Amino acid sequence: MLIQHYKHQKNYIQITKPNDDLSYSTSLKTNFKIEGFNLQKIDDHLDIELKFYQTNQENEDNKTTPTVFPKLKYHTGYFNNNGNISNSTFEFYNIFREKGNLTHAKNQQKISHKYKIEKKFINYNSKILLNAEIYNQGFKTEKKLTEGSNFITGSYYRFFPIFGISSESPFKIKKFNSKLTLNPKINLVLAPGISNSNKLSNEDSTINDFSIENIYRLNRYSGSDKLDNSKRLTYSINAYTDNFKSSLSQSYEFTNNSNFHKEQGNDDNLSDLLGSIEYLNDNELSYDFRYDLNDEYLKKQNIDIKSKTKLGELGFSYLDQNSKINDIITNDTETINYSFLSKKILKFSKNTNKWSL
Repeated sequence: MLIQHYKHQKNYIQITKPNDDLSYSTSLKTNFKIEGFNLQKIDDHLDIELKFYQTNQENEDNKTTPTVFPKLKYHTGYFNNNGNISNSTFEFYNIFREKGNLTHAKNQQKISHKYKIEKKFINYNSKILLNAEIYNQGFKTEKKLTEGSNFITGSYYRFFPIFGISSESPFKIKKFNSKLTLNPKINLVLAPGISNSNKLSNEDSTINDFSIENIYRLNRYSGSDKLDNSKRLTYSINAYTDNFKSSLSQSYEFTNNSNFHKEQGNDDNLSDLLGSIEYLNDNELSYDFRYDLNDEYLKKQNIDIKSKTKLGELGFSYLDQNSKINDIITNDTETINYSFLSKKILKFSKNTNKWSL
């Protein structure tokens, strides 16, 4: 067992200038965590957490900040049955606050079981993957605000299967470049079309992003309070060598009520175009972007650079995010981060800064 206890106190800016951009909206957090490994089998994992929050910004209401008491998650590890790889994840939480709002209930308990299974095989010169996630969940919700001023209380059960099939066919054009591999990939996902209910409190699925990292996940939400009710076809072309790799990806939604697709700013059935380029050697350079084909503008771009020197590792990143209404860019946010990691005391020495323009 590993026990960790974290406590974060207010810094000087949070005390003296609670409305400053440098002040965090959640400024005080206490987290107690216990992790267990190798309980029933060598790759299982138990996670138990208690979390307490307090805000310090002037217009923030501490009555809506949550207390997590407790949150338990157990991953069974993996089982191999004739090439069928499966695992289960059990989860329980009890989250409460003094009052509810449109997003969060006053109190909610969730008990959840996710069964995941996949099978990989090679046929027709392609790597084929069949996979599924099956959710069985029970919720008990108290005083969740819906439209108007109505608060609802109730218990709910949800059975939600998601199925996927994907195929990728890597190949080389030796006459062009013997080291370059091209890998087209296509993926079909089918799930029930029922939208996520506003009767449930969204506690663990609030931090989401439409990105290359999650475009092929069956459930693209960060948690399971919300589930991906999507029927979609995703396709990409990847190119890579030992030091270089690039990717272009896009998806098409067959239905008009895909919650994740709409919430992430995809206004039409055809999604934004996602791309990335990486060069990995002694130094590292990466660039990724999100381009809106319908409105013809760059929604997001990010540059990351890591360079090794005699004294240590230098890091630099630049993030640019835009939004557009009626052909006019209404919001343009630029963020610069840089860091230095010393060679001599690499484990303990880290100096980072962040600028927002």
